[in-house]
Amino acid sequence: MRLIENIETHPDREFLEIVERHLRKLAGRVEVQEIFLVEIDNWFDQKWLGYSGKAFVQSPLSAAFHEVPGAEKHLQSVPAIFRKIPLTLPPFPPSRVLREIYIRREDNNELTSVNRPQPIHPRERQSSSANLRRSLQTISGSALFAWFSSNATRNGAASLMVYITKGNKFSAGFLAFRKNPRWKLVKFIRLGTAARKRRLKSREAGSKVHPGQRDKA
Repeated sequence: MRLIENIETHPDREFLEIVERHLRKLAGRVEVQEIFLVEIDNWFDQKWLGYSGKAFVQSPLSAAFHEVPGAEKHLQSVPAIFRKIPLTLPPFPPSRVLREIYIRREDNNELTSVNRPQPIHPRERQSSSANLRRSLQTISGSALFAWFSSNATRNGAASLMVYITKGNKFSAGFLAFRKNPRWKLVKFIRLGTAARKRRLKSREAGSKVHPGQRDKA
Protein backbone atom coordinates (compact mmCIF):
# COMPACT_ATOMS: atom_id res chain seq x y z
CA MET A 1 0.00 0.00 0.00
CA ARG A 2 1.01 3.62 -0.50
CA LEU A 3 1.57 5.74 2.58
CA ILE A 4 0.35 8.92 0.87
CA GLU A 5 -3.05 8.60 -0.76
CA ASN A 6 -3.93 9.78 -4.27
CA ILE A 7 -0.38 10.51 -5.42
CA GLU A 8 -1.18 9.59 -9.03
CA THR A 9 -3.63 12.47 -9.48
CA HIS A 10 -1.90 14.99 -7.22
CA PRO A 11 -0.38 18.10 -8.90
CA ASP A 12 2.76 17.60 -6.75
CA ARG A 13 3.15 13.96 -7.74
CA GLU A 14 6.90 14.15 -8.47
CA PHE A 15 7.72 15.59 -5.05
CA LEU A 16 5.29 13.28 -3.24
CA GLU A 17 6.94 10.25 -4.85
CA ILE A 18 10.21 11.38 -3.22
CA VAL A 19 8.46 11.80 0.13
CA GLU A 20 6.80 8.39 -0.23
CA ARG A 21 10.10 6.60 -0.93
CA HIS A 22 11.89 8.36 1.92
CA LEU A 23 9.18 7.66 4.49
CA ARG A 24 8.71 4.03 3.40
CA LYS A 25 12.43 3.32 3.85
CA LEU A 26 12.43 5.10 7.19
CA ALA A 27 9.34 3.24 8.43
CA GLY A 28 10.96 -0.08 7.54
CA ARG A 29 14.17 0.84 9.32
CA VAL A 30 12.76 2.12 12.62
CA GLU A 31 9.78 -0.30 12.78
CA VAL A 32 7.41 2.03 14.58
CA GLN A 33 3.83 1.00 15.35
CA GLU A 34 2.12 4.11 14.00
CA ILE A 35 2.64 6.65 11.21
CA PHE A 36 1.06 10.11 11.16
CA LEU A 37 1.30 12.08 7.91
CA VAL A 38 0.20 15.70 7.65
CA GLU A 39 -0.01 17.85 4.52
CA ILE A 40 0.65 21.53 5.26
CA ASP A 41 -0.59 24.40 3.13
CA ASN A 42 2.39 25.81 1.26
CA TRP A 43 6.09 25.71 2.06
CA PHE A 44 7.43 25.96 5.63
CA ASP A 45 11.00 26.54 6.77
CA GLN A 46 13.47 25.04 9.23
CA LYS A 47 12.27 27.25 12.10
CA TRP A 48 9.48 24.72 12.66
CA LEU A 49 11.99 21.99 13.55
CA GLY A 50 11.69 21.46 17.31
CA TYR A 51 9.45 24.51 17.67
CA SER A 52 6.89 24.17 20.47
CA GLY A 53 5.30 27.60 20.68
CA LYS A 54 5.50 31.02 22.29
CA ALA A 55 4.70 32.16 25.80
CA PHE A 56 5.26 35.22 27.98
CA VAL A 57 7.89 34.97 30.70
CA GLN A 58 9.19 37.40 33.30
CA SER A 59 11.94 39.56 31.92
CA PRO A 60 15.36 39.12 33.62
CA LEU A 61 15.68 42.93 33.46
CA SER A 62 12.57 43.58 35.53
CA ALA A 63 14.37 43.28 38.90
CA ALA A 64 17.23 45.55 37.85
CA PHE A 65 15.03 48.32 36.43
CA HIS A 66 11.95 48.04 38.65
CA GLU A 67 12.52 51.54 40.08
CA VAL A 68 12.65 53.19 36.64
CA PRO A 69 9.30 54.90 35.86
CA GLY A 70 7.33 52.88 33.31
CA ALA A 71 9.74 49.93 33.39
CA GLU A 72 7.32 47.62 35.16
CA LYS A 73 4.78 47.94 32.35
CA HIS A 74 7.30 47.01 29.65
CA LEU A 75 9.51 44.52 31.44
CA GLN A 76 7.04 42.56 33.55
CA SER A 77 6.75 39.91 30.84
CA VAL A 78 8.31 39.40 27.42
CA PRO A 79 7.52 36.89 24.63
CA ALA A 80 9.77 33.84 24.46
CA ILE A 81 10.09 31.05 21.89
CA PHE A 82 10.16 27.52 23.28
CA ARG A 83 11.83 24.45 21.79
CA LYS A 84 10.99 21.71 24.25
CA ILE A 85 12.47 18.28 24.89
CA PRO A 86 10.73 15.82 24.64
CA LEU A 87 9.39 17.04 21.31
CA THR A 88 5.93 18.54 21.13
CA LEU A 89 3.49 18.68 18.26
CA PRO A 90 4.46 21.63 16.03
CA PRO A 91 1.65 24.19 16.45
CA PHE A 92 0.73 24.76 12.81
CA PRO A 93 -2.38 26.96 12.53
CA PRO A 94 -5.50 24.84 11.86
CA SER A 95 -6.02 26.65 8.54
CA ARG A 96 -2.70 25.29 7.26
CA VAL A 97 -3.46 21.62 8.00
CA LEU A 98 -4.90 20.31 4.72
CA ARG A 99 -5.19 16.61 5.57
CA GLU A 100 -3.96 13.94 7.95
CA ILE A 101 -3.23 10.31 7.14
CA TYR A 102 -3.03 7.70 9.89
CA ILE A 103 -1.31 4.33 9.32
CA ARG A 104 -1.06 1.49 11.81
CA ARG A 105 1.23 -1.55 11.87
CA GLU A 106 -0.86 -4.68 12.27
CA ASP A 107 0.07 -7.89 14.13
CA ASN A 108 1.23 -9.43 10.83
CA ASN A 109 3.62 -6.46 10.39
CA GLU A 110 1.57 -5.04 7.50
CA LEU A 111 0.93 -1.30 7.37
CA THR A 112 -2.74 -0.37 7.11
CA SER A 113 -4.36 3.03 6.57
CA VAL A 114 -7.26 3.47 8.98
CA ASN A 115 -9.57 6.27 10.05
CA ARG A 116 -8.56 7.94 13.29
CA PRO A 117 -11.52 9.57 15.10
CA GLN A 118 -9.45 12.36 16.56
CA PRO A 119 -6.90 14.27 14.42
CA ILE A 120 -3.57 15.02 16.05
CA HIS A 121 -3.81 18.70 15.09
CA PRO A 122 -6.72 20.49 16.78
CA ARG A 123 -9.30 21.94 14.42
CA GLU A 124 -9.35 25.17 16.41
CA ARG A 125 -6.44 27.38 17.40
CA GLN A 126 -5.02 26.46 20.81
CA SER A 127 -3.48 28.60 23.52
CA SER A 128 0.31 28.69 23.77
CA SER A 129 0.21 26.90 27.12
CA ALA A 130 -1.83 24.06 25.58
CA ASN A 131 0.63 23.74 22.68
CA LEU A 132 3.57 23.53 25.06
CA ARG A 133 1.97 20.55 26.81
CA ARG A 134 1.34 18.49 23.65
CA SER A 135 4.27 16.09 23.87
CA LEU A 136 4.43 13.65 20.96
CA GLN A 137 4.94 10.80 23.41
CA THR A 138 1.46 11.43 24.80
CA ILE A 139 0.14 10.73 21.29
CA SER A 140 2.29 7.65 20.64
CA GLY A 141 5.41 6.13 22.15
CA SER A 142 6.30 4.38 18.88
CA ALA A 143 5.56 6.51 15.87
CA LEU A 144 6.80 8.32 12.81
CA PHE A 145 5.34 11.79 12.33
CA ALA A 146 5.85 13.58 9.01
CA TRP A 147 4.75 16.98 7.73
CA PHE A 148 5.11 17.77 4.02
CA SER A 149 4.34 20.97 2.13
CA SER A 150 1.80 21.51 -0.62
CA ASN A 151 2.06 23.63 -3.81
CA ALA A 152 5.53 22.20 -4.41
CA THR A 153 5.32 22.28 -8.20
CA ARG A 154 4.01 25.85 -8.31
CA ASN A 155 6.59 27.12 -5.80
CA GLY A 156 9.54 25.16 -7.14
CA ALA A 157 10.37 24.51 -3.47
CA ALA A 158 9.14 22.02 -0.90
CA SER A 159 9.79 20.89 2.65
CA LEU A 160 9.52 17.74 4.72
CA MET A 161 9.84 17.45 8.49
CA VAL A 162 10.03 14.10 10.28
CA TYR A 163 9.83 13.25 13.99
CA ILE A 164 10.33 9.75 15.39
CA THR A 165 9.47 8.64 18.92
CA LYS A 166 10.51 5.28 20.39
CA GLY A 167 10.11 5.03 24.14
CA ASN A 168 12.13 7.83 25.74
CA LYS A 169 14.24 8.38 22.61
CA PHE A 170 13.52 10.72 19.74
CA SER A 171 14.98 11.96 16.49
CA ALA A 172 13.86 14.70 14.14
CA GLY A 173 14.90 16.13 10.82
CA PHE A 174 14.05 18.90 8.38
CA LEU A 175 14.61 18.55 4.64
CA ALA A 176 14.32 21.35 2.06
CA PHE A 177 14.01 20.65 -1.66
CA ARG A 178 14.35 22.79 -4.80
CA LYS A 179 13.32 22.00 -8.37
CA ASN A 180 15.69 23.16 -11.12
CA PRO A 181 14.75 21.35 -13.31
CA ARG A 182 14.60 18.20 -11.14
CA TRP A 183 13.95 17.95 -7.44
CA LYS A 184 17.11 18.18 -5.36
CA LEU A 185 17.72 18.09 -1.60
CA VAL A 186 19.32 21.42 -0.67
CA LYS A 187 19.20 21.37 3.13
CA PHE A 188 19.10 18.75 5.89
CA ILE A 189 19.06 19.52 9.62
CA ARG A 190 18.80 16.86 12.31
CA LEU A 191 17.89 16.79 15.98
CA GLY A 192 17.96 13.79 18.27
CA THR A 193 18.69 12.24 21.65
CA ALA A 194 22.28 11.39 20.68
CA ALA A 195 22.96 14.87 19.29
CA ARG A 196 21.55 16.45 22.46
CA LYS A 197 23.81 14.28 24.64
CA ARG A 198 26.86 15.37 22.62
CA ARG A 199 25.97 19.03 23.06
CA LEU A 200 25.53 18.61 26.81
CA LYS A 201 28.84 16.75 27.06
CA SER A 202 30.54 19.50 25.07
CA ARG A 203 29.21 22.17 27.41
CA GLU A 204 30.29 20.22 30.50
CA ALA A 205 33.81 19.97 29.09
CA GLY A 206 33.88 23.72 28.57
CA SER A 207 34.37 23.59 24.82
CA LYS A 208 32.92 26.32 22.65
CA VAL A 209 30.54 25.61 19.80
CA HIS A 210 29.93 28.17 17.06
CA PRO A 211 26.21 29.09 16.86
CA GLY A 212 26.11 28.07 13.20
CA GLN A 213 27.72 24.66 13.73
CA ARG A 214 25.49 21.61 13.14
CA ASP A 215 25.72 18.07 14.44
CA LYS A 216 26.67 15.70 11.65
CA ALA A 217 24.78 12.77 13.17
